[in-house]
Amino acid sequence: MSSFSMQVNRRRLWFLLVPCAGMAAYLNSFGGVFLLDDYATAAGAGLGESHLWPLRWLVDLTFAANRMLSAFPAGYHAVNTAIHLAAGLLLFGILRRTLLRLPFFAGEAEPLAAVCAAAWTVHP
Repeated sequence: MSSFSMQVNRRRLWFLLVPCAGMAAYLNSFGGVFLLDDYATAAGAGLGESHLWPLRWLVDLTFAANRMLSAFPAGYHAVNTAIHLAAGLLLFGILRRTLLRLPFFAGEAEPLAAVCAAAWTVHP
């Protein structure tokens, strides 16, 4: 196996750490139910109906899309988890590119970025 292909495989492993850690942390939420303010903020909210966060239009948009697709809590949890995992991968990419520019961290940019992004991803 060439050095280049080993590098690519190692990069993929670090990249996969973030979603795997996130799924391990949030997998138990798919069997959950709506609790506390979930009915007011998620299940009952549509576009422009949320009065808790009037400036958070993206949240209202995702809740409305969820409500149109499925009224079950597992659907809301799946979409929320997917958005959170995508944000974790975006954080990994930003950290990796930033660390690659710093000579002190350039050699360990991917593992450090992956561990930091995974730690952020698993924390609620």
